[in-house]
Amino acid sequence: MSPENFVESLHKIYDALDDNGLLCIVTTSPYLKGYEAFLPIYEQRSRNGDLWPGCIINSHDFFISKNFTNPKPANIMDCRILERSLKDANFDIIDLDYLSIKDVYNEQYNCGKELSAILAMKK
Repeated sequence: MSPENFVESLHKIYDALDDNGLLCIVTTSPYLKGYEAFLPIYEQRSRNGDLWPGCIINSHDFFISKNFTNPKPANIMDCRILERSLKDANFDIIDLDYLSIKDVYNEQYNCGKELSAILAMKK
């Protein structure tokens, strides 16, 4: 999903929720082992102030795994990007953290931060 579509979707979800309604998002983080070739690019983009450092035109250029299929264009996000995006859409953040999937698959994964997760509430 493009950044523009993601932002638009957050606003639509916000408008559709009742007051105090909850939104939970779990998405691929740049720390998933399959993206290890992309991680230095992600980190450099972040240092350069790129608002969407995880935008990838062709994720198949970077992502290699037998256990996953990824969309060709991808927008992977760390917790910082999720938090900023939901705050910009007027959500209150309840919880934000990385999740590990290393116990689910037989591959070795990076540092237990394979997924970015956020729980937010409509103000």
